[in-house]
Order: sequence, then C-alpha cells, then structure tokens
Amino acid sequence: MSAGPGDVADSFASALLVHDPEGLYELAPCGYLTLSARGLIVAANQTFLLWTGYAAAAVVKSVPFVNLLTPGSRVFYETHVRPLLHMTGRANEIAMDIVRADGSRLPVFVNAVMEQAEGCARGLTRVAIFDATERRRYELELHAEKRRAQESERRLAVVARTLQETLVPPRHPRIEGLDIATAYRPAGSGAEIGGDFYDVFAVTERDRKSVV
Repeated sequence: MSAGPGDVADSFASALLVHDPEGLYELAPCGYLTLSARGLIVAANQTFLLWTGYAAAAVVKSVPFVNLLTPGSRVFYETHVRPLLHMTGRANEIAMDIVRADGSRLPVFVNAVMEQAEGCARGLTRVAIFDATERRRYELELHAEKRRAQESERRLAVVARTLQETLVPPRHPRIEGLDIATAYRPAGSGAEIGGDFYDVFAVTERDRKSVV
C-alpha cells in the first residue's frame, strides 16, 4: 500500500528529529529533482513520485524533465526558464503544470539552481517543486468572482441607461414662443439608478452660458 501525503509529512518530521539526511531528501514537503546538463532527470525524491504517480524507473535516467510538462509549460521552460538558468544560474517561483502518470495535471511552482562546473560550464540543475493546486484553485475562483462582479456592474449600467432613456424624450417639445434646449446632468457617473427627472425651467442668459 502506497503512502499518503499525511504519512509522508509524519515520516519527514521523524527524519528531521533524528537528522536523517536521506529521509529529509526523500520525504521533503516538496518534490526534488536533479537534472543533468542536458535536462535528463537523474534523481527524484519520493515526494515527487508520490505527487505525480510515476515509478522511479519510469522517469529517473529515462526522460528529460520537459517531457513531463504540459505543452504550454514546455514551451515556456525552453524559451524562458532554460535561458534564464544559463544566464543567471537560477530561476524562482515559476508557475508550470506537470502531467501526472494518469494524464491529469499537477499545478506547481518551480525553483531551480544550476550548478557551476569546472571550466565555467554549467552542470547539474537542482529543482524544487511545490504543489500549487490550492493556490491555482483560489486564483480561478478569484477570477470567476471578478468576472461575475463585472457582469453584474454591466447589467446594472444597462438597466440604469434604459431607465434614463425612458425619462428623456427623444426630441424637444415644440411650443410656440419658447426656445427649448436640453441638458442632461446625471448623478455620479451616470451609471447608477438615481432620482432622475425631466422638466422645463426658465433660464437667464447667464444660465444659458453656464449650460453651454
């Protein structure tokens, strides 16, 4: 029977208490990979294997790390992350999606450090992987709530505009002996439903200039 996340956390805590280096690596609260200079996975801890559902033999010394990424994440890794690692030696808080063994996606944040080998050549890359499932769910819910609020504001503005249009006649009434002009002054931004009214007032020349 495979260990669950709670079992891994308990085992990691035990390893921490007895200062067990192997346990600290294998049962760390994050996935941990070591990549060769060409990006091949040469080591993976048990946390990463548990999260992704892969057997060690299926990934270690068998596939490049980019092969486990979704197409979009793979393109981003090749065009942004890999060049950044070669230029600066590190990349932090990179959002990606890993394809699990069952085909589902695991949202993650990736921190990576590329070691400097002899002769100034780049060597192994150490990669820490953090489960971002809850963070991604929160962000999606936040975006959905924002869209609902924007749609609600749009609908309210339509209602306000419709009510305003029903109060303002499409053309000025023609009354012999009177010169009638219309000025519309909404309350606030004009998008709220307020106490709009329409009426005719006698104005002086000074009032006329202020309206214009």
